[in-house]
Parts: sequence; structure tokens; C-alpha cells
Amino acid sequence: MHNTTGAADASSSAAPSAPASASSSASSSLTPDQIFFTNAFNAHRHALVDYSRCKNLDELRVVRDGFLLALASDLCPTEYDPVRFAIVSDPSVAGAVASSDSFRRTVVAARTSASWGMMTDAVKFKAKAAGSDLDDILRTLEDGRMEWLGAASAAHRIKVTLRVALAKDDKSTEGDESDAKMVWIYALCASIPSLRKKAAEWGRVVEMKDPTRPLEGYKADLWDCRREEWRPLDLGAQEAAERGGSTLDEAWKA
Repeated sequence: MHNTTGAADASSSAAPSAPASASSSASSSLTPDQIFFTNAFNAHRHALVDYSRCKNLDELRVVRDGFLLALASDLCPTEYDPVRFAIVSDPSVAGAVASSDSFRRTVVAARTSASWGMMTDAVKFKAKAAGSDLDDILRTLEDGRMEWLGAASAAHRIKVTLRVALAKDDKSTEGDESDAKMVWIYALCASIPSLRKKAAEWGRVVEMKDPTRPLEGYKADLWDCRREEWRPLDLGAQEAAERGGSTLDEAWKA
């Protein structure tokens, strides 16, 4: 393979961001509603990191609802109390204490409460009063993770092929690995809606015979990461990984 420096890996883990009002410290410029919501959001925002561990939509929805439950305990205790009662009254929750399924069981029990909808509406009302669109924040996190899971799955086979080839080659270099990662990154981008056109452009640049089989007729000298056409794919894949709670380096090694 042509020895290039390859694509730069995303340097930061994509921990979910707080809404604008929750990203800054409380000050005299914030209203009481904003301060109240900011404090609650920041107290529980660590729970959103679990988005990066989810493997499907159901798991994402459990994290989302667990976060809403945690916010409700601070923001609207009156609406939260009957939901809490449903949780502590559910024997499956008690049976799952200290197990890896405890969190999911708690959320499932909370959802069975007749007051669940009222409680979540109350949380979103508090967020709106503070100038935050909680539905949009959580939807963005969910969409980013699902997009990344889809792309990673679509590019998994070629990643395995490339990594096996590198492992079998005793003379492979860091440059060879960078070249292999370029092919994998192309495959990722070809599965990400916002990057498909750029991936197609790159396919023409490297004279790819079949966009779904980038190694067929591979011309090493054309796969040069210094080409201007590569930059949108490099940056786009990094950003997609970050939106999905990962990094390119982490995903390549997984």
C-alpha cells in the first residue's frame, strides 16, 4: 500500500454536551428558572455519557428515560413521587439490585406508572421555561449514535479484512495502517447520508471500479490523504464518530 500519513483520528471523546444555559456557570445574567434547570442538568449530565455505550435504539431510549427520571427527581418532585412509588413497588426492580440490569429494570418500572407521561411533560416544561429544548437535545444525541452505529456496522467487514491483512504482514508499517484506515474511513463515509456525495467524489478521484468494493482495482498511488478531496471525508468521519460518542481510533481498534 502507498505509504501516506492517513487520516487524523478524532482526538476527543464525544461526551454529550449540555444545553447552552447548562454549559455556563450560574450568574446574575441567568433567570431563576435557568439557574434551577442548569443545576439539575449538570447534576445528572454524567448519565448521558451512557449514550456512547448503547448498541441499539431500545438501549438509547432507556438512557433517555433514565435521564428524564433523574431530572424529574430534582425539577418536579410532585410529579416524580408517584413514578418513584411504581419503581419501589415493582419486585423486578428489587430483584435486579446490584445487577447489570438494575438501571433498565428501574426505567421499565417507571414507564408503567400512570404518571409517567405527566412527569416527563413536567420536566420538558421546566426545560422550556429555562430556554432549552430538551426533546431536541436528546434527539440529537440519539440520532448521532444511531447514525454512527449504522456506519460502523456497514464498514465492519472491510475493517476486519484490512486489519487481518495487516496482522499477517510482518513488514507492515504505520504508513500501511494509515492507508488501510483511509479505505475504512471511505467505507464509513459511504454509509453516512451527509457524506455520501463526498465519498462518491473520492471514488472518482481514485478511479474506484465499484463503490461498494473499494479494494477492487485498488490504486495505491491515488489514495493520497494530501489530496484536497480527502479532507471532507477525514473531518466528516471524525465528526460523525464524535456525534456517536466515539473516536475513529477507538472504532478502528474495536
